Amino acid sequence: MLTISAMLLSFTMPAGGELYLSEDSIYAEYKPVDFTLSLFSEDLAARAIAEFRTRAVQPEPAGPEFGVKGIVEADVAGYPTVTVDYIKPAQRARLDDQDNVVLERALEVTRQVYIDLGETHVVFTTWTKADDQDIPAISDAFIDSISTNANASGEVVEIDFLVNMLSMDDAQAAFGDAPLGEAVTVEIVSAD
Repeated sequence: MLTISAMLLSFTMPAGGELYLSEDSIYAEYKPVDFTLSLFSEDLAARAIAEFRTRAVQPEPAGPEFGVKGIVEADVAGYPTVTVDYIKPAQRARLDDQDNVVLERALEVTRQVYIDLGETHVVFTTWTKADDQDIPAISDAFIDSISTNANASGEVVEIDFLVNMLSMDDAQAAFGDAPLGEAVTVEIVSAD
């Protein structure tokens, strides 16, 4: 049974996304933008950030338009964060004039925001293959919407997600696979 000791962070996901929930991640597809909220251990987050830092100073084998485009350290809701922007080659499918599926070259633009809660990092990842989407602005809107519990303090050991105050299992049963008809609140809570 989940015992909540403190709400750490909270934000709202807009209506219209298809929501997929698991024990340690939330995936939402908004077409053409995808969003994932994941939990990383301190070790995994440190390794990922170190790899991005290494890649940022090396020439990209796929050419200069690909690779790590920026790494910024900041503070979000009182927690230290690292934001990584990167681009990689991809393919996207589209329908031609005869309704045939055609694959075309694309760029996948991604922003990851690592929020350091101590032993666990909450990682917001936003990405798309669509040319007309501003991933930094979309990601920033998610991050800017985060509210925090000013009373939360100390080292956070175990973290859980609540969606509209429901556990992940209960939320998956309540929302199913249909696109969200209304906005939902996601809370990141410390648990005992």
